[in-house]
Amino acid sequence: MKKPPRGQRPIIQDTLKTFEEEKKSILADQTELNRILEIGQKESQLLYEILDLYSSHDRSLHDPIAIMAISDPELFEFVDVHVDVETGGHFATGATIPDFRKKSNPNLSRVKVAMKLEHAQFMDRLIEILKKDA
Repeated sequence: MKKPPRGQRPIIQDTLKTFEEEKKSILADQTELNRILEIGQKESQLLYEILDLYSSHDRSLHDPIAIMAISDPELFEFVDVHVDVETGGHFATGATIPDFRKKSNPNLSRVKVAMKLEHAQFMDRLIEILKKDA
C-alpha cells in the first residue's frame, strides 16, 4: 500500500489521538447500563440489550449521541472543520477524514464536528427521556 503524502499523515494521526482521548466520554459503564435497565420499560430494556450486546467490543453510545447532538447541542463542544469522505479506496473507503489543521483552506465547506461531550449530563438526560413514557 502506498503511503499518504507527508502533509496528510499528521491529520489522520491527530484525529485518532483526539478521538482516543475523548472515547471514554461516549462509553457507558455497567452502573449506567443498570440505570437504563431499572427504568423497566420495553424501550429501556431494548437499549440495555443493544448496549450489553456491544459490551464485548465496547459500550459506545453512538446512536443516542447522534440524536442528542441535534436535540441537546449544549451538551457538546463543536468545532467547524472541513470533512472529506474517502471514496478512492486508498485508506478506508467511506471513512470521514476531518481536517483539523489551523491553516486549513477557508474556502472549503465546513461542518460541525462534536469534539467533547458532557457525559454525566448526557446520561442524566438519556435516563430522563427514557423515563418519560415509563
